[in-house]
Amino acid sequence: MTCAAARPNRPLEPARLVFDEGGHPFSDVFRDVYKNRHGAWAEARHVFVRGCDLPARWEGRSNSTLLELGFGLGVNFLATRDAWRAQRDRSGPQARLHYLAIEAHPVSAADLARGLRALGLPAAADEPLVRRWPAPQRGRHRIEFDDGLVLILIFDDVATALRGLTDGVDAIYLDGFSPARNPAMWHPAVMKALARLARPRCRLATYSVAGDVRRHLAGAGFESRLAAGVAGKRQCLHATYRPPVGVRVRQAAPGGPPERRAIIVGDGLAGTMIAHRLAGHGWTLHNIGRPAPDPGAGSAQPVLAAHPHFSPDDNLLSRLTRSAMALAESEAPELLTLFGRQPMRLHWWPRLVLAISQDDARRLSALPARAGLSRDSLTVVDAARASELAGVPVRHGGLLLARCAVYRMANGASDEPPVADDPDTAQSHGYTRADITRIERRDGQWQVFDRENQSVASAPHLVLATGNPAHSLVGDLRLQARALRGQSSWVSHPSLRSLKAVIGAQSYACPGDAGVLAGASFDLRADTAPDPADDAANLQRLQSMLAIELAGAQVRVAAVGHRHASTDRLAWIGAVPDVREVSATADALRRNDRLALPRLPGLWMAAGFGSRGLLWALLAARVLADRLESVPTILDARQLDALDPGRALRQALRHHRSVRCIGATGGHDG
Repeated sequence: MTCAAARPNRPLEPARLVFDEGGHPFSDVFRDVYKNRHGAWAEARHVFVRGCDLPARWEGRSNSTLLELGFGLGVNFLATRDAWRAQRDRSGPQARLHYLAIEAHPVSAADLARGLRALGLPAAADEPLVRRWPAPQRGRHRIEFDDGLVLILIFDDVATALRGLTDGVDAIYLDGFSPARNPAMWHPAVMKALARLARPRCRLATYSVAGDVRRHLAGAGFESRLAAGVAGKRQCLHATYRPPVGVRVRQAAPGGPPERRAIIVGDGLAGTMIAHRLAGHGWTLHNIGRPAPDPGAGSAQPVLAAHPHFSPDDNLLSRLTRSAMALAESEAPELLTLFGRQPMRLHWWPRLVLAISQDDARRLSALPARAGLSRDSLTVVDAARASELAGVPVRHGGLLLARCAVYRMANGASDEPPVADDPDTAQSHGYTRADITRIERRDGQWQVFDRENQSVASAPHLVLATGNPAHSLVGDLRLQARALRGQSSWVSHPSLRSLKAVIGAQSYACPGDAGVLAGASFDLRADTAPDPADDAANLQRLQSMLAIELAGAQVRVAAVGHRHASTDRLAWIGAVPDVREVSATADALRRNDRLALPRLPGLWMAAGFGSRGLLWALLAARVLADRLESVPTILDARQLDALDPGRALRQALRHHRSVRCIGATGGHDG
C-alpha cells in the first residue's frame, strides 16, 4: 500500500489486482492480501473506526481531519464514511471531515470495483468512489462528497507524502501491508512524522501488534494498548498521542474562524470564484468591484481555456497547473453558475501541445516519461494523429491532453464584472463598486477606503484579488511583477471551420463563435489601443502551426489587456506577510529557517496570474477558502511555499540580503 521512497519524477507503479487461491484480493507488489481474509468490513469497523473512538470524537466539531497510511481498496474509508453519515446531523450542516490517505501503489478504477465486489460490496461499480477514482498520477487528488466529507488521495511514497503534510490530524489509521512485507511503512521516522502532525490526544489504530511497531510508536510519543481483535485476529493495537513534557504539541483542531465575514476586493475571475467558495461555507461577504468597466481586464477575453504547463523535470509550475486542471475537471460545470446572466457555454476539447520542429517533436515525445507522467494524463501523438484530433492539418505532432475545459461567452467578451450581472448574486455577496485606494487594520477589523477617503466596508478578513499588483494596497510588500500587454485576434478562414481542439506551440488557438481565437501577444507597452501589427503577428504564429495556407484570412482584434505576472511565472496565493515584523525579527528568522514568517492577521492575496487566469483563479478559490477555514487543501507544503506572497522575503533572508520596509503607505496599523 506504500513503499520505500521513490525517485523524483519516477512514474508511479500501480498495483495490479490479483486473487489468491481463496478468491481474496491480493497485491502483486507486496504479495499479500489487501484485507483480513476472515472479514474485511468487520476489521475496518472494529480496529479502525471504533479504535479511534469514532464517531464520538466528531460530535460538536465543525472540522475534523483523519490520516490513513495505506488506502488500498478503500475499505476503511467506506466504513468511516458510513459512520460519518450516521452522526453528521449532530455536528451541524457545515461540519466537514477531511480524510487524507497516502497510497504509493494505487489500483485502477476497474480493479478497485473488482476488489470491492470480492469483499462483499455488490454495487461496487456504482460506488461514487469508483466512478470518481483518479488516474494513477503522483500527487494529490481531491474528491468531495455531498455530505461534508472530503477525500484527499495522496499518490506517493510515504516519506515524501508525510513531508508535504502541514495539517494537524485527529485520528490516524496505520494500515499498510505487514511490517515484514513493507518495512518502510513502519519505520521509526514514519512514526515521528505522524507525531509531528498529531493534535492533542490524537487517536491511532492498527491491526499490527508487533513489538517493533509498539516500540517505535512509544518513541514518538504514542501511548499504546492492546485491544481485542476481530475477524480471526486475537489482538489489535490502539494508541493515543501523549508526548513527553516539554515537547511542542500542535493546537487543538480549529473550529474555523470565529467570524466568517470577509471583504473581497476584486470582481474578476478570482474574486468571483473566491466569493462563491466562501459563501458555500456560510461566510458573509462584501465583494467590491471596479467603479467602471475595465476594457483592459484579463477576464474580458471571449474564450477562456485552461493553459497547463509541462516540463521535463515536472517542476513546480507543471505540478501546480496540473492540480488546477484537476479542479477544472471536477468543478467546471459549477463555474457556469458564477457568472450571473452572462450566456456562457462549457466545452470539453482536446488540448494539443504542438512541436515547432522535428527536434522539438523528439524532445516533447520524451517528456512524459522523463517527467514521470502517466499515459492517462499526457499522450504522445504524431503529426497525423494530431491533425485528426485537431480537425485541421498541423505541421508536427506533440502531446495530447485529452480533456481541456473551455468557456465561451455566447455574445463575445463582456466588460461587466461577473457578480454584478445578477442582482440576486450581487445582493448575497454584498456587491458594491468602488475605487479602493487604501486599506487599514483597526480594532481587529480590516477597513477599505475609496479615493475620497471614505470607508467602504470593514471585516476581520480581507482578500485582495485585484488584477493590479497587490503592493498598490499593501505598501510594505515588494512584489516582482510585470504588466504584460496582450492582444488576441479573431481569425476567419474556410479551412479553420473544422478546428475542434485547443492547439498551442509558440502561441495558442481555440475555436470560438467569431472564428478562431489566436494569440496572444506579449509586450511591455502601457497602452491598450488595438494594434494591427499584433493581429498580423498572431496570424503568423497560427500559420506556423498549420500545414495549410491561410491566404486571405480575415483578422480583427478580439481583446487587448494587461496581465500582471510575477517574474517566476507563479501566482501569489496566500497570507500576506508583515514586512515590518519580518524586518524586526530578521536575525531570528535567518538563524532558523523553519520559523514561520509573521503575517498580517486576516489579510490574504490572489494576484499575479499572468496568462493562466482561469487555472490560477480555480486554485486560488480552493486554496484560500481552505486556508481561511483551517482545513487541508489540495496543495502540499512545497507547493504552498512556491505560491507564498512572502517567498521573496524568505529568499532575501536565506541570502542574507536586507529586509526593510519600503514605500510605507499607512496600509496597516502595525
